[in-house]
Amino acid sequence: MEIITLLKRVFVGIIGTALLAGCACETLKDKGYDTKAIAQAVKNRNKLKHIKEEQLSSWMLDKGKLMSVQLQKAYLKQQGRLQKVQDSLSKAYAVEIKQVFWKDSTQLTGKPREVLQAYLYAQAQNQSLQENIQVLSHENFLFSQPFQEESQMAGVWLIYFSRKEAVLRIDPKELKP
Repeated sequence: MEIITLLKRVFVGIIGTALLAGCACETLKDKGYDTKAIAQAVKNRNKLKHIKEEQLSSWMLDKGKLMSVQLQKAYLKQQGRLQKVQDSLSKAYAVEIKQVFWKDSTQLTGKPREVLQAYLYAQAQNQSLQENIQVLSHENFLFSQPFQEESQMAGVWLIYFSRKEAVLRIDPKELKP
């Protein structure tokens, strides 16, 4: 009985030593990662952010304008490059971007369709067409910005924001008081 117990202890000791030796691999720092920057990013990500609704809407409006300018440039210069710009912006800001032409308004439903119809009405009345931010639900927002083609309004950019993703991406230094 004692021999079996002794053999178990030796076996467990050998396995434990092998596991510890296997765990003595390279650390993130050894692999060239900036561990201080990683620790700071994790620390900042877990900080509570107190953001007012006005600040959130303002941030989304600013980022939506920035994205729509980049999308418009890509649309006018090279159609093939547009998809790359859309994908890049979608990934960077965790948004969904749609390009909707006036003629395609019947494909939309709900609030996006209402927004597009409001733009069409304003255009028919010769009113200026401005960017807009709409609340779709407590968690979702819609930024819209008309775009041009050969100096004529051709459609609208629809950029869907998530509250959660926006809050995660907001740098407190960017917020307006």
